[in-house]
Amino acid sequence: MPSLPLPHREFEALLHRDAEAASGSVPVGKAHLKELRTLGHKVVRFLTARAACARQLSKHHHSHRPAWLDFTDRSPGPPQGDGLFACAARLDATGLHLPLPVIPSEFTSPLASLWQRVDTSAPASLPSSLQLPGDANAPRWLALLRLRPLREVWERELRRDTLQALLNLLPDAWMLDSTPVPEGAVLPRLEIAAWSDLPSSSSPIRRFVIVPADTWDDTSALDDTLPRASWSPTLQLALGTPAPHVLVSLPDAGLPSPTWIVAFCHKHDTRVDTLGFLALSPDAGRLVPARVESA
Repeated sequence: MPSLPLPHREFEALLHRDAEAASGSVPVGKAHLKELRTLGHKVVRFLTARAACARQLSKHHHSHRPAWLDFTDRSPGPPQGDGLFACAARLDATGLHLPLPVIPSEFTSPLASLWQRVDTSAPASLPSSLQLPGDANAPRWLALLRLRPLREVWERELRRDTLQALLNLLPDAWMLDSTPVPEGAVLPRLEIAAWSDLPSSSSPIRRFVIVPADTWDDTSALDDTLPRASWSPTLQLALGTPAPHVLVSLPDAGLPSPTWIVAFCHKHDTRVDTLGFLALSPDAGRLVPARVESA
């Protein structure tokens, strides 16, 4: 199983346990519920808008285009047809966060079945699973969403309020590019003039993971559990490899274990309807399912 920024091992353990009654309900504030109800719509628009961004990037002259901007063999596609998909949002003291746009498809149906067992308000019948693009969770798109030259394209395809919501929800990320930063400039949001400055930076982000641009299969952590001197070789290795890599921010390790809210969404025609939610709360090192209630 890839090292996804989701508690996939806890998800698996939960789904392999015998069906259990909901331990109760988890109160979620009205503002968060409002945000959760539009989550699926925003994610589908994001996945669909990527094609326009790829077309914009392909206009760069080939000889001046870095490898991470080459979409010759991997043009992103939208979700195909109609069906059920799910998003897992992390709810903690800092708010609502979306580590990945969508839950991997292998978890969707089992989690939906669990939702039906623990929440009497869940629909008795659910749509079949939506066919998601294979690169729906590719790390490169977390970085390209924040790339300044693409801002106009993203705003045109998503509209400004949807773009801002996605920027607030999805983790910050940067393409690792060995091209020197122009004199007087800094890497946005990190405020450093070179990647070699990251180990000594005073950035409030203290935890990162380096991943290949198109998969979560091979990750390298950079955090305060490691000597800062070890960050530089890891960065240089990623910068020196021909395959593009991405630096992705992670939540503060000092935060209490979060509650996960799984939003089940139905894409049909041009609409995305949110069918309901399942809470997965931490309890003695495992996740326990519960209903979601309005606080």
